[in-house]
Amino acid sequence: MRQTRITDMLAMIRDSEGATTLEIQGFMLARHGLKFKTTSDYLHEIWMAGMIVEDTGRWIVTDKLKRLFGAMKK
Repeated sequence: MRQTRITDMLAMIRDSEGATTLEIQGFMLARHGLKFKTTSDYLHEIWMAGMIVEDTGRWIVTDKLKRLFGAMKK
């Protein structure tokens, strides 16, 4: 379940070409019923893993993650 939530979060960030923390928290609340704190913890984890970076107040996925998503489609 956790993996599905994180994958959905990353896909949302990728598909929207970046999102603020609040936008991501709203999405995760509506989609998975997650509390804002849980979503913040997930964001911190994927940032530490190098999957997202912050750019002018918005989280964006890294090229590394874009390549991974591309490989998953094949």
